[in-house]
Amino acid sequence: LAKTIRYPVVLKVESAEITHKTEAGAVRMNIQNESELRRCYGEILRNVQAHDASAVIDGILVQEMVTGDREVIVGMTRDPQFGPVIVVGIGGIFVEVIKDIAMRIAPLTKSDALDMIGELKGYRMLKGVRGQAESDIDALAEILCRFSRLAIDLADEIAEVDINPLMVFEKGKGAVALDCLMTKVSA
Repeated sequence: LAKTIRYPVVLKVESAEITHKTEAGAVRMNIQNESELRRCYGEILRNVQAHDASAVIDGILVQEMVTGDREVIVGMTRDPQFGPVIVVGIGGIFVEVIKDIAMRIAPLTKSDALDMIGELKGYRMLKGVRGQAESDIDALAEILCRFSRLAIDLADEIAEVDINPLMVFEKGKGAVALDCLMTKVSA
C-alpha cells in the first residue's frame, strides 16, 4: 500500500481503545522506505501492547504524509438541551494547551463560521504573519458549514466528532482532515 501511495507515508494504529494515538506511541510519520515502514510497524504494535495490552487492534492505517503550516481542530458534541455544538480551534496539541476555541450551535451559516474563525486568538496566524501566506479561511468556513449540516443530519447516529488535525493550506488550496475520532450515540 505504501508503494501505491508513494513515500513518505504515515502509519497509525486503528483501535477503538486507543483514542489518543500519539500518547500511545501509535503514530509514525515521514516514513521514507520499506525497511523503515517495517520497523515502524513493529514499534507501533509493541507500543500499543505496552500502553494497553487489552486493546483490540483493527489494523495499521497507511496514509500519505501531508505537510502544511496551519492545523485546526473541528469538533462537535451534543448538548442535551441545544443539540449539536460545533467547535473550531487552533489544532494539534495546541487545542489542549492554549484552549483557543470558538463554539456555535448548529446549523452554521458562512457568516457564523467566519465569525467563529475570527474569534480565535490564532486568527492572525491563519491570516498570515511574518511573511507567511494566508490560510484558506474560506475553505475552513465551508468545511464548518458542511460539518454542522452533517451533525444535524446524523443526529441519531453520532454523539461526538473531533477532526484533529485539519490541515488548512494556503488561500485557494483548501484543507484536508488528517485524523478523526467519532463516537456513536449509545443505544
